[in-house]
Amino acid sequence: MLKKIVSIKNVGKFRNSAAISNPELARHSFILGANGFGKTTICPILRSLRSGDADYIMCRRTLGVEDTPTVDLLFPSGLSHFHGAVWSATHTDLAIFDGVFVAENVHSGEVVNLDNKRNLYRVIIGEESVRLVEEDTNLAAKSREMTGQISAVAGAIQPLIPAGMNLNQFIALAADSDIDGKITDQEAIVEAVRQAKQVEDALRCRKSPFQRCQPFSPNCSPRPLTTSRRTPPLDWSITSPHTP
Repeated sequence: MLKKIVSIKNVGKFRNSAAISNPELARHSFILGANGFGKTTICPILRSLRSGDADYIMCRRTLGVEDTPTVDLLFPSGLSHFHGAVWSATHTDLAIFDGVFVAENVHSGEVVNLDNKRNLYRVIIGEESVRLVEEDTNLAAKSREMTGQISAVAGAIQPLIPAGMNLNQFIALAADSDIDGKITDQEAIVEAVRQAKQVEDALRCRKSPFQRCQPFSPNCSPRPLTTSRRTPPLDWSITSPHTP
């Protein structure tokens, strides 16, 4: 528990809060003041103390002052001192409920977008709770990504599955340790059938000298057609129409 704000110097409105002695804080303390007198500045200071991030304070350094911002806060464990770059000791057990917390966990602004609507479903309190929610969100995103990958792979496999069998049945098939050997045997059978077909086409071409090979027979060369002896020779003479 924070016992006392010893001093805040050169941060926002606080040129030197130690100029007037600050009272010790009770378990429940209320800080009252008009707008612009530094109430909001205390929250970034505490957030910096919790996270160890100096930017929360350095971004609020007093304008027109060259001196380094410094903060001294008293806890039961001792004094936590900040001098422009780092805290002497941090307190990660602090819980800060301010406008930043509302903006990150509920919604803010006049326009409520999709992210704001999602935040309206729940209010998460506590650093550990926020961490668990972020982890849950990341896991859900990875789950959606993997589901998409599974669907893409299933779509690619489906055309290769035998007729009458669905994907789950195909996946449930027992592994065949000799599958490579069986594939090799089937490839040998297919090659033997192909060669037998080539031989059959070649023999068919040799049965008749007048039979031409089929276009799909690569090993068969067509024989030229011969003229029968009984066929009278062709008359290639040309008679002029003006010849009497």
